[in-house]
Amino acid sequence: MIKVDRASVVAPAILTDPKGAGLKETGRAIAFFVSRKGKEPAFGVYKEKEVKQALEQVFRMKCAYCESSYRAVMPFPVEHWRPKGRVTLDDGSRRKTGYFWLAAKWENLYVSCSDCNGERELVELPTGVEKKMGKLDHFPLADETKRASAPGEENHEAPLLLDPCSDDPGQHLEFFDNGAEKAILRPRGGSLKGAQSIGIYALNRLGLVRERQELAGQVMLLKSQVDTNLNLLDTPLAPGQEGMVRQNIQTALVALMRMREPSRPYTALARQEVDDFLVPILRRFQLPPLP
Repeated sequence: MIKVDRASVVAPAILTDPKGAGLKETGRAIAFFVSRKGKEPAFGVYKEKEVKQALEQVFRMKCAYCESSYRAVMPFPVEHWRPKGRVTLDDGSRRKTGYFWLAAKWENLYVSCSDCNGERELVELPTGVEKKMGKLDHFPLADETKRASAPGEENHEAPLLLDPCSDDPGQHLEFFDNGAEKAILRPRGGSLKGAQSIGIYALNRLGLVRERQELAGQVMLLKSQVDTNLNLLDTPLAPGQEGMVRQNIQTALVALMRMREPSRPYTALARQEVDDFLVPILRRFQLPPLP
């Protein structure tokens, strides 16, 4: 998970226009849940094409939580960070009313894959235990007594899930370095938010860890290429060899730089593995610093 700049994309007018469908839907929902009269309104504006297109720009066609790309497969569903319909509490009980007033709120909408957003039996690493994981309608708080039940009350909550648009996930999550399981996440510094997010977003599920391990292997290979060629530069070379060695270094550096771009899958892992390695090399060759 990486920090995402939601402000880089203008909120869709359908959600923000005073006469738009989003605010009308919100008004109907508030009226119903206050009076409990009439038919419970359905939520659908968040699924509109212009909303999905804007979210794809914000999250660069990746799951907001696990960073898996969906460029070559079917689009991921729009996810409500604060659940719109109901909330599963820590004791397993369900509160039938969710954050209905945020169902069409731009700041509450995310793009999420089915395993982060849903709930099913998954194998978790490093334990190898199969258990039910996924966010679904979970939304843990530091203090359950402050759970919002009306518009505006959510400002007094202290959520225990990381929000990639307001939190810096790098302050709460890090990849565990124990050889073969390099790509397993753990909470940085014992972060409670990090621990809750790893479990509820299913960030250590088997398939996801295997994908991150593959990337970690590619990073390791490229770093080895750079090191080998840097060592060659420090030895006497035959005429014409230096240019080839420098080209090998440049090719590997470009590949490493691309891996850490925000549009690439598993950017957080790539940055953790690449950044400290790149800084002295960029300085040595008087190249621009990391963005």
